Amino acid sequence: SNLTRLQRQYPKARVGSAVLMDVKTGEILAMCSSPSLRPDDWKGNISSKLANYYFPQGSSYNPLEPGAATNRAIQANYPPGSTFKPITGMAALEAGVMDPLKDYVNCQGRYWIAPYIPCTGVHGNVNYYSGMATSCNTYFQEMGRRATQENLVKVAKDFGLGERTGIDLPYEIQGSVPTPEWKRQLNDLLINRKYEALRKQLEEKYNLLLAAASSQDEIQELNKKKQQEQTKLEAQYEIDYNFDTQWQAFDTFNMSIGQGGNQYTVIELVDYIAAIANGGSLMRPHIVKRITSPDQEVLREIKPEVIRTVSVSTRTLAETRRAMVQVTQGSGTAAFLFSSFPDNIKVGAKTGTAQTNRVGDDALHEFHGVFVAFAPAENPAIAFAGVIEYGQHGSESVGYVAKEVFEQYFGLQDHYTAAAQARTD
Repeated sequence: SNLTRLQRQYPKARVGSAVLMDVKTGEILAMCSSPSLRPDDWKGNISSKLANYYFPQGSSYNPLEPGAATNRAIQANYPPGSTFKPITGMAALEAGVMDPLKDYVNCQGRYWIAPYIPCTGVHGNVNYYSGMATSCNTYFQEMGRRATQENLVKVAKDFGLGERTGIDLPYEIQGSVPTPEWKRQLNDLLINRKYEALRKQLEEKYNLLLAAASSQDEIQELNKKKQQEQTKLEAQYEIDYNFDTQWQAFDTFNMSIGQGGNQYTVIELVDYIAAIANGGSLMRPHIVKRITSPDQEVLREIKPEVIRTVSVSTRTLAETRRAMVQVTQGSGTAAFLFSSFPDNIKVGAKTGTAQTNRVGDDALHEFHGVFVAFAPAENPAIAFAGVIEYGQHGSESVGYVAKEVFEQYFGLQDHYTAAAQARTD
């Protein structure tokens, strides 16, 4: 129903995935991927209609026919958008370049260093708490600049971003933390491919012209022009190669707000949020709780496994949890979702509006909605992460899923009974 609601305004919003995790044990309490795989579809032969539902034809991804065979919670990467900002904040805190309460940044609607990346609004003076609450791009670009790219990468990897979680499900993929080496390798390939095509075009152009030349003078003139164009092309190649393969200041700014080369799975995102919530233990997510024999004898009990304890301080974690709670309070970007929750079940969260980075998409108007959260704030038990492709704002798309999941978990509202009743009516 949430996807149906979104599709009225955003027709491409047909895909979503979400994970709910026990922050203390790593147990996956719920996982979904939509469009969903229906086991009964695989009884007997699959019709051509069903085959297209699971494996749509075409050489490129079509969001209107996305395919259901992929478990997008563990097999699809997404830009995290502003849900990456807690990483930036922790990097700045660990580097000693930010006081979360006293250090203010003045936001006038965009960052003051080129390329002047715009903010979500004009926020005035903001600190860590109000910057997180309003999702201020200006604040977090400045914190990323102060922290440096090296520290952003260090903290991101410390929290498991860019690596497989090792969940007990097949075919998990890993995300990507942007680094100077990553950029160099990627753009080396792209730039060389581009200029190889341009060199070939130039060669073919002059082959045709030379073949049609009627005199030696004309041939000499064409060869002279060809040489001039080749020289100009190679000079531009050197400029583009040297610029595009080197890490630039704007790469750090983009990374700081969850754009650029940031790409992560939903399971990576929930694991990172769980580590913030539980005090710094990066847990191994697991679906299986125990293995029993046919007569119910317990053959194996799956015990919690800590992948590692993150290196950031307990103070940094505590300050970041407090900042994330501000997202659901007052004028925070997710306050409207959790305003009815009791004081003993406060929620820490971060909303995300992420550029899709897909060829052909409108970079100014098409976004994935991303949302992460944990609760209760004082003694966290669960963490959530979810994405709705083309859902626009995280709070207004997958944030509603988080709200209802938390209501169900904490007994605030019985959505199961309501959904069952709706099906029978």
